[in-house]
Amino acid sequence: MKIILLGLNHDVQWKDPTGHLREIIAEQINNSSVDLVAEEATGLPTTVAQRLACKLDKPWIEIDMSKTDRKLAGIDDALTNRLTHPIDPFENMGSRCLYLPQEDGIREAAWVSRILKQRAEVVLCLCGFMHVDPFTEKLEKKGCSVQQLGVTNLPWFQDLYGKYSIVEENGERWCEMRRERLS
Repeated sequence: MKIILLGLNHDVQWKDPTGHLREIIAEQINNSSVDLVAEEATGLPTTVAQRLACKLDKPWIEIDMSKTDRKLAGIDDALTNRLTHPIDPFENMGSRCLYLPQEDGIREAAWVSRILKQRAEVVLCLCGFMHVDPFTEKLEKKGCSVQQLGVTNLPWFQDLYGKYSIVEENGERWCEMRRERLS
């Protein structure tokens, strides 16, 4: 199974104010023989990918765990209280969000399982940016080939949401969302 993986923020998944995400998704569906669209989108309104999959007559699935599933797995409290804080408490330059290896790992394993249960050869998958590398590792361990599309590196994305990066320090992994300082 081939997975085309887009890591991004959840805001653009359903709002897509410029239409660029829709263009990327349409291009992938039309030019890459995508036969399934999978998405981490629990709690979001109808997403761009979901609407486009419906329009193009492609199956779409939610791969994330429901709130009930998270509670049953014993991970909901940690996910609900995930540490997020400003990069600099004195300047509005962005924020950092902590990756939770145990809790996020359980979620990502569920995503892999849900995707592998589908009868698909090429899957377009959208998830939060902080999950891209660990999720890729899990997919590859199950024999999938993964192609990561760097949406967060594109100028339109950075103009809207800033620069995304993964920071690893003191044994922790953070997703950093840095905006340009306004003068």
